[in-house]
Amino acid sequence: AFHMDEYIGLKKDAPQGFGNFLKERLFGKVPFKSVHYMNGQASDISLECERYGVLLRDNPVDIVCLGIGENGHIAFNDPHVADFNDPQRVKAVELDLACRRQQVNDKCFTDI
Repeated sequence: AFHMDEYIGLKKDAPQGFGNFLKERLFGKVPFKSVHYMNGQASDISLECERYGVLLRDNPVDIVCLGIGENGHIAFNDPHVADFNDPQRVKAVELDLACRRQQVNDKCFTDI
């Protein structure tokens, strides 16, 4: 199992982390053969993106359960900047204001 997005720089045990969210609600309850987490605390985010991209390349996805953000983002790829033809499978992105507002409205964070 994989997850599609993660915040950069949160503490490892932060409840807002998507890996933690999924571990508590899904990955910790269903006996997956393996679970691959993104490391938002990595000292080199580019290398972490590359590592996760290799895992995705080497372990093709059978099914995806995803949510679409209020502004139409998928895995934090905001519609106006998303390039789904980009050969880089995993990359760090800058969240646009609408996406950040959603995180506050969803009570993940107290402010932008």
